[in-house]
Amino acid sequence: LKQVLMSAARRKVPMITKRAIEIARDIHNDETEVEDKLTVIQDIVELDKVPKSVRKEDLVEMLRWLIEEYI
Repeated sequence: LKQVLMSAARRKVPMITKRAIEIARDIHNDETEVEDKLTVIQDIVELDKVPKSVRKEDLVEMLRWLIEEYI
């Protein structure tokens, strides 16, 4: 575990927390700060692989949210 964490730190790979996955799976929740949503989206985009707990439907909803919020 220590080796994995050190490797991730060297590569600056974001660590996806349980809370981040909750935000990703419920991106339209008005109680979540916009900045937190944007951070989660950015962290997921920077990963080599999307976590299995984030479904395709969640990714589509994140895209929809971005479009609704900023376009």
